[in-house]
Amino acid sequence: MLLYFITFYEALFMSFKVALLSSAGLCALSLSSAVTAQQSDEHPEEHLEEVVVTGRLIQSREFDLLQGTNVLANESLERVMGPSLGETLDRLPGVSQTAFGPGASRPIVRGLGGDRIRILVGGIGTIDASSTSPDHDVSGALGTAKRIEVLRGPATLLYGNNAVGGVVNIIDGRIPDKLPESQLSGDLRGSFGTAADELMVSGKFDLQLNDTLVLHADGFILDADDMKIPGEAESEYLHADDDHDDHDDDHDDHDDHDDDHDDDHGGKAENTAVTKKSGTVGLSWVKDRDFFGVSVTTKASDYGVPGHSHAQEDDDHDDVDHEEDDHDEHGEEPVRIDLKQTRIDAMGGWHFDSFIEEVRLRAGYADYEHKELEGDEVGTLFLNEGYEARLHMVHAPVGGMSGAFGMQHRKRDFEAIGDEAFTPASVTKQTGLFIVEEYEMGDVLLEAGGRIERQSITSDQRNFDKNYTGISFSGGAAWKPADGWMLGVNVYRTERAPNAEELLSEGPHLATSSFELGDVGLKEEVAKGGELTIKYSREHVNLGANFYLVNYDDFIAQSFTGEEMDELPVLQYTQTDARFKGFELEANVVAYHEGQTEVLLSGSVDYVKATDTVSDMPLPRIPPLSARIGVDVKYGKFDFGAELEVADKQDRLSENELPTDGYERLDLTAAYHHMVGTTPVDFILQARNVTNEEIRHHTSQLKDLLPSAGRDIRFSVKVSF
Repeated sequence: MLLYFITFYEALFMSFKVALLSSAGLCALSLSSAVTAQQSDEHPEEHLEEVVVTGRLIQSREFDLLQGTNVLANESLERVMGPSLGETLDRLPGVSQTAFGPGASRPIVRGLGGDRIRILVGGIGTIDASSTSPDHDVSGALGTAKRIEVLRGPATLLYGNNAVGGVVNIIDGRIPDKLPESQLSGDLRGSFGTAADELMVSGKFDLQLNDTLVLHADGFILDADDMKIPGEAESEYLHADDDHDDHDDDHDDHDDHDDDHDDDHGGKAENTAVTKKSGTVGLSWVKDRDFFGVSVTTKASDYGVPGHSHAQEDDDHDDVDHEEDDHDEHGEEPVRIDLKQTRIDAMGGWHFDSFIEEVRLRAGYADYEHKELEGDEVGTLFLNEGYEARLHMVHAPVGGMSGAFGMQHRKRDFEAIGDEAFTPASVTKQTGLFIVEEYEMGDVLLEAGGRIERQSITSDQRNFDKNYTGISFSGGAAWKPADGWMLGVNVYRTERAPNAEELLSEGPHLATSSFELGDVGLKEEVAKGGELTIKYSREHVNLGANFYLVNYDDFIAQSFTGEEMDELPVLQYTQTDARFKGFELEANVVAYHEGQTEVLLSGSVDYVKATDTVSDMPLPRIPPLSARIGVDVKYGKFDFGAELEVADKQDRLSENELPTDGYERLDLTAAYHHMVGTTPVDFILQARNVTNEEIRHHTSQLKDLLPSAGRDIRFSVKVSF
């Protein structure tokens, strides 16, 4: 327990300006007593009550969960929607992003990413190649999402032992589980953003065909040009780095190239244009609380891989003849990704008057193809065909205990062909059995669960065949000492088997500018940790604090060896011991409510510290201390909002890592909610990054080659019916 509070105070004093900001946000909490006197009993508590379907077998309020949780839905999702999943979730507490340009960005949760974070669509995996490399896009269609749920911390029992870092669940309603409120319901949405001349159009509807059949359809199109950035693409730290001094003789040529970016007040990041589109048709049978449905989805993406050709320029700059290159001053074709996926899903739920009260089924199959194009030529082809199914059953109470058990199976048939085939073809199979139980004793709720998972990986190319068995379990207690308060403790031990990339990689990977080497001798990594949760939710006040500490045995990490292969630095998968500790603080308070006027104050602070405990060195790409404070004013049909995000400088560095400056980002929002007859129409005008701040995410492998977008003025319209 003491370690949690040591972590809290150690982080809180790291940055004076961030501490001031977080204090300002938490000062709003002192208004809670005055707020109670002003609140109207009739006012809806929409800010405070969110039902969460991810992470538990029985739907629960966010307040009741023993780990950090966030839900984005309705207007809160509209306000943060971006071209990638990582950008959309980036400002949630404890969440950052890989920031590999507008085309591809995965979320990073509490400093963990890749195969330790499970990205789900309606409860099962995306069945793509996004965890293989940061330049690979997540195949979920954001434009048609109804809500996104984020669980910070382990969610291994339901979703697999590789969900040790957390779960992101995109819920899009592609398979309806209930009858629509009217015979036809849905929405249409359109938006435009100036930072990349980004146009996004989406729509979805549910049509009740008869008493039991519901037809669903949705579609989504996004088209954006190269992204505008505040100044130069390269960071000052990269220019000043000793390894970059080799190019000083040619700096004038480089400056000529930077003239294309206008001046320090803004330019365009080359090769960041993106096009995405998707479409779904689904059909469900619904009767009372039972349902079963299927859907078919297709998705296509075409986007640039920024920084890729520039990395090559650094190696060959002296030999490039700019006059002979009519296409690109970098001396090579820009690299783009052409991605396609066809996916079939099935989902059902049935209720019974027996020991097994409810049975739920979720299954999906996908055929995924991903071409990396160098000009018009296919450099590398990634293929991934796979399926996943999960069945769980909720049982009637036994001896005061209620809970559920089930099984999950998934298969991944992955192959990479071409110049950047840094990992051989492989087949991965995972089968898991799990059980979760609850026992309530007055004001105390006890939870316990376990999972056993068998994983096999085979590769004929490498004559490799290996099996792993992982055992994970967790236990927790929630105590409600007074009305509105919840104190919770959760402890866990999880085992994650290494994936095919970590075991078998052996080849050049230009997206990471390295020659990646796996290690066939890797063992399961074991995480042992705990989390302390404190929550308060009453009237119009919602407070939350999560403190966590996780120790890893045989943590699988990538480290530079100092050697080179194919003129690229060698990046080797190795095992070490590691410790992650940190916290998240959140607050939402309705500070004023009178008639049609309401003022909502919000704030959050998050911090994570990750250390290789063998070498006592920091782990790479860990996000810095950050804080956010916001105010939303509702006046009749109008909404006005402002949010300030402050990130500290990250200078706690691993080997071969450059520091990243902190930043302050200001976003402004104005919305108008109108009724055309009985049809709601919402207009939203936003100014993101109002001050045109240069923002670089320390979690990104491209942070010194590509900043985030500059000032972005966005306008969106949504029509619901």
